[in-house]
Amino acid sequence: MNPAISCPDFLGVARIQKALPNRVFSLTFRGDALQSLELPSRVWMYKDESNKESLDIAYQGLSKDDIQNANTPLQVAELIHLWAFQKGKVRAKLNLHGSSVESDDFFRGFWLCILSSDLALDFEAPFYSQMKGMPVTCREEKVGKVIDYFETDAHGILIILTLSGDEVMIPFTEAHVNIQPDFSSMEVYQFSDFSA
Repeated sequence: MNPAISCPDFLGVARIQKALPNRVFSLTFRGDALQSLELPSRVWMYKDESNKESLDIAYQGLSKDDIQNANTPLQVAELIHLWAFQKGKVRAKLNLHGSSVESDDFFRGFWLCILSSDLALDFEAPFYSQMKGMPVTCREEKVGKVIDYFETDAHGILIILTLSGDEVMIPFTEAHVNIQPDFSSMEVYQFSDFSA
């Protein structure tokens, strides 16, 4: 790893779901964020062995402990091509720089990380580090803040901590959520449909 780059500058933008032929990989977790990059582009591959479902890498970046405690070292790859499909599904072709791994299935579950400075400023959807803690309103009244996010096969789900301390799950779709252009807050339509 380049010593001039501090670990928190790396953010996870996609996770490898499965390997396909010819070093093509199916991605999960908003892999479409990679479309903000100018290709070819350098990416770092990281295996989070502590908690497969944790999104801390996307929210907070990689810590020095993440790097030092990893059983599998951070690996550099080159992102060569992306294919975007319906419902945010993305496939990526990677050059793994002479990897000696026998099967690309080894990389299942790896995060593709990029430098936070490489994210395009005009990317249409906020990155997860921008959403965590974001105030949530409904009909111009504050109802809570974003505390977590997870993916389903259909779409993402936002977890909102309400002012009363309850956790509410909201579909992360245009039909349910509107994010301000400056990413300062989000409006949730029909919040009562999801709250207790």
